[in-house]
Amino acid sequence: MAGKDDTGRGDLYMSVKDATGKWLPAKNLKFLNSTRLDYCPYVSPDQKILFFTSERSTLPVSFDKPATYSQIESISHKTLNGTGNLYWVSFEVVRSALK
Repeated sequence: MAGKDDTGRGDLYMSVKDATGKWLPAKNLKFLNSTRLDYCPYVSPDQKILFFTSERSTLPVSFDKPATYSQIESISHKTLNGTGNLYWVSFEVVRSALK
C-alpha cells in the first residue's frame, strides 16, 4: 500500500538507528524519487555509493500527429525510455538529506 508521502508508483525510503541502536521510522528519499517506479536500492560495500533503479522517462504522453515506426523505435532506444536504468548517488548526500 502506498504511503501518503509517495511521489510515484514506488519510492525509496531509508531508516537509520538512533544512539541506542533502535531503528527510527523510515523517511522518504524525496530528492531521489520520481513519479515512476524507483526500486532496488543497494549501498556499495565501502558505504560510499547508493545505487538504485528507476523507470523515470521522458517519453511523450502523446504525439501531435501519428508517429512513424522509425520515431517510436528511436524513442525506445533512448536512455530515459521508462524501462529502467541504474543510477547512483553519494551515500553521504543521502545521509545528509535525512538530517
